[in-house]
Amino acid sequence: MKKIIAILLLSIHLIATTELYQLLKLPILVEHLIEHKMQDNNITIFEFFSMHYALEDVRDADYERDMQLPFKTHNHINQVDCNVNLPQYSLNVITLPTIIQQHNTPVYRSLFIHSVYLSTIWQPPKTC
Repeated sequence: MKKIIAILLLSIHLIATTELYQLLKLPILVEHLIEHKMQDNNITIFEFFSMHYALEDVRDADYERDMQLPFKTHNHINQVDCNVNLPQYSLNVITLPTIIQQHNTPVYRSLFIHSVYLSTIWQPPKTC
């Protein structure tokens, strides 16, 4: 029972919000095909669809009937509005007083690197 209700509600939603409502016009399509068959018995379904959907709309005697076919007109106006309100964040920048303390640390700069330091790099790891 739940499955039937779910399918029913989904069908109603899709017909109401998409172009699937055009499928409800399929009986008109069949009736119009029969009308064309009565006028010209040699017309095929391919020629019928080509005449009504592939070619431009010709204002002939059955133009009003042609416009009743599925997917010929789009009467259904579907508009979905999605409004998103982003929160307004204000960024307060607090300037902290700058306290600068200068330390004069003597730095020994020498271009000469003793070989003892370089040789310790290439030693295998030692266990503790």
